[in-house]
Amino acid sequence: MTGTLDRSPGSSRDRIEFVKSAIALQAVKGQDKALPRSEKLFLIKDGLERYIERLSDLITPNLPAKNLIVLMIKAALEVEFGPTFTLNKGFDKMVNKLADSIMTNPDLRRQALAVVGGVLENKTAAGKKN
Repeated sequence: MTGTLDRSPGSSRDRIEFVKSAIALQAVKGQDKALPRSEKLFLIKDGLERYIERLSDLITPNLPAKNLIVLMIKAALEVEFGPTFTLNKGFDKMVNKLADSIMTNPDLRRQALAVVGGVLENKTAAGKKN
């Protein structure tokens, strides 16, 4: 039959797609290596500081655990993707699904609440200094 595409695993089309994927992956890895180590650490540190600052702005003591985890997720997504990301349709549903997953896993719940607890302690300690 003419006009049909060869979709077998070893077809030339599959090989071409694989090569394109491999080239794209190498390009991404090459861009990552282009940044000096000090700049990579600066970007990570900057993002972490912005996350802690944003989380500190959002949380208050005496919130239920799930609300604290929701705020933690929102702060992370805002810092990573920008505040307009929170305006996307389905954002709240996604955040609640993530928070439910964290709440049902004892290890994740403990870790998340430890992060939030540390930020709250720093926030109250900073408030006492002023």
